[in-house]
Amino acid sequence: MFIAFRPQPNNEKALYRKSKVLQEKLRSDEAAGVLRRLTRLYPNNKGAAADLARLEAKQKKHKENESRYHYVRIINPFLIFLVFGDWAEESQF
Repeated sequence: MFIAFRPQPNNEKALYRKSKVLQEKLRSDEAAGVLRRLTRLYPNNKGAAADLARLEAKQKKHKENESRYHYVRIINPFLIFLVFGDWAEESQF
């Protein structure tokens, strides 16, 4: 007699491992979604809550840096000279 396991889409350990794999693959938006789902289904999972907080802080910092770079590089290219001086000219910024 063969017993097959039924799929368990809300399995705590599987969701946590899925979030780790997505983080390793640099798919942080999807990983954050899985962690949000995990913390909603299992509010006592402290590891998932800590990972979610860490990931959201990292995403926020990345977004701030990206917007700062966008301002300097695209909106006001004259600031490149003001911020980086001669280095920007040498590196073909």
